Amino acid sequence: MILDLKKLFGNVFEEDLIQEIAKVGTLKEIPEDFMMIDIGEKIKGVPLMVSGAIKISRENENG
Repeated sequence: MILDLKKLFGNVFEEDLIQEIAKVGTLKEIPEDFMMIDIGEKIKGVPLMVSGAIKISRENENG
C-alpha cells in the first residue's frame, strides 16, 4: 500500500504523512451515486481519490 500511496501522492504529500495514511487509512470502493456526507454531518475523514470522480455540492438560501 505504501508504494501505491507514494506513486499516487508522493509529489503532493511528505513522506511522514504518507506513512501515517498507510497506518490509519482504509481503502474503500465507493459505489456510484453514494452520498459520502450530508449537510449537517460531522466530517469523519478526508477521501483521497485513487480513481474516478466525485461531485461536491452545497446548499444555499434557495436550496
